[in-house]
Amino acid sequence: MNNIVDPVYIILNVLSTLFQFLLNLIIVVASAFIYFHLNEKRNFTGTYDRINQIGNTEV
Repeated sequence: MNNIVDPVYIILNVLSTLFQFLLNLIIVVASAFIYFHLNEKRNFTGTYDRINQIGNTEV
């Protein structure tokens, strides 16, 4: 009886693993954005202005 593999268990385990991976990815990206925002507010590096200038061409 121990050799029988439950397909529902496998599907739930795969979904759980994918959800954990996605959640970890979201946390890392959100942390990077929060750090970038706080760094910009504290040090005034002008990065916001440079990002706003992307695509603007002077003729």
